[in-house]
Amino acid sequence: MMFDIVKKLMFAREIDFEEGSINLLGHPIVMCPVVTFVEIRKMLETVDATALLYQASKTSGIDYMKSIGKKFGMKEQDLLKWGVNTISLAGWGKTKILKLDPEEKISITVLEDSSFVRCYGKSREPVDDIFRGYAAATASICFKTDMDVIEVKCKAMGDRVCEIVAKPFGSFDMKDPSVRKQLEIQNKSIAKMLENKQAISSSKERQ
Repeated sequence: MMFDIVKKLMFAREIDFEEGSINLLGHPIVMCPVVTFVEIRKMLETVDATALLYQASKTSGIDYMKSIGKKFGMKEQDLLKWGVNTISLAGWGKTKILKLDPEEKISITVLEDSSFVRCYGKSREPVDDIFRGYAAATASICFKTDMDVIEVKCKAMGDRVCEIVAKPFGSFDMKDPSVRKQLEIQNKSIAKMLENKQAISSSKERQ
């Protein structure tokens, strides 16, 4: 399946390899060892800011999915398939959608053999923050609603697979410590700094 996708992209000239650069559907990409992201997460964990990876992945993922949809005129279901295929193509693992309900606006997805977890090792908490962020971006575009994603099962914790649940923003129980840690940056100084930066950016956009 993965190689079929690559062949189609190469045939349509939508994946381009040049000396010093790779472009996929008009977006520059880089090949980076998974351990780089693993070390970033472990460093963020020491300052209670692992949710930063999730938030950054969700924000960048939404911009990416919007541009893909606009460029190719993809409808929601096509974008969903593309999002799932991109995860596999990028080497994050094999994804399988267990539930997809547009009316309830909820989805449940399994990530088999997560490359991130294999490099990360054992953990007391879910660790697939980047994958969650991309999944939240895909769900937000497909459901046309701001969606959030939490990981309810993780191989790093001893589960057989990694399993994520997507729901509309604000639908999760923020009193649950695990949910709160996955969705919110716990380090108050870092969270405040980001809030100030966003406020400044919004102010400049309005001017």
